[in-house]
Amino acid sequence: MNPKTLLAVVLCFVLLILAWNHGSGYACETNWFKGEGAAFVVGDDRAKARDTAVKAAGLAAVSQSLEQWTLDTLLAGFHLNGGASNTIPFVKIETIDILEENMTNGSKDGETTKQPVYTVKAKAAVCQTVSDPEANMKLSLSLDKSVYADGEEMRLQIRSSHDCRIAVYIITEDLGVARLIPSRLKNDNALRTNEMIVFPSKDEMAKGIRLRAHVAAEGKSTTETIFALALFQEQMEAGTNMDEAIFGLYDGQTASLKDLIARVAVIPLKHRSEYFIRYAIRPKS
Repeated sequence: MNPKTLLAVVLCFVLLILAWNHGSGYACETNWFKGEGAAFVVGDDRAKARDTAVKAAGLAAVSQSLEQWTLDTLLAGFHLNGGASNTIPFVKIETIDILEENMTNGSKDGETTKQPVYTVKAKAAVCQTVSDPEANMKLSLSLDKSVYADGEEMRLQIRSSHDCRIAVYIITEDLGVARLIPSRLKNDNALRTNEMIVFPSKDEMAKGIRLRAHVAAEGKSTTETIFALALFQEQMEAGTNMDEAIFGLYDGQTASLKDLIARVAVIPLKHRSEYFIRYAIRPKS
């Protein structure tokens, strides 16, 4: 092989590596964002409390980096890409610099307490990507209707191209988040390859489990969104700080869409898949 041919082969190989890295999300622009975190000190384990507070500060920084990712943005991207498997970007935390840390008796999340609280203020270098050639899990979700009357029963169908764990949430019109699966009444969230599950199933309905649509508190028509998430592993506490929505009686105030997006964003794209579906609820005529 002559030197020119060898140089061309080497150059081509280098370009392929660079393209692969870019597609995998490892070659992306890094930006800095600030965040704060806090954790109770249990016993004398300050190290564990500090670690939890630092992680919380990192997650807060991730959330700051995702300000432009609204529900409308996610839905538009999802439909524009023909139901893409990943709409929420992957946000990789490159490094965290601690700006300030303290341990005090005070409050956490607005709750006054005498228990020691470890607080951290930090800035994090993060980068975002929405593509990864290794992300090949596909999730599908469907409802039996697109418009429901107040109090009408709903049923949804879910299928995945891979064995996975699923989490399903309702996003209300005011962007509150409530959890459907897993729940006290459906704790098993395992889904096998190409298996179709229906919720509630006939067996679940025979036990009295119902999923009902409800209009807003003022009795006006409302629009809600179901967000389904498939995970190769349990990499996220699916029900953290979220009311269950099984009975349709929830206020959606215990968690926000912003919090949910941040928790999903730190999971690599190749380990997850998402699906959004919107529906309307009308008052009974």
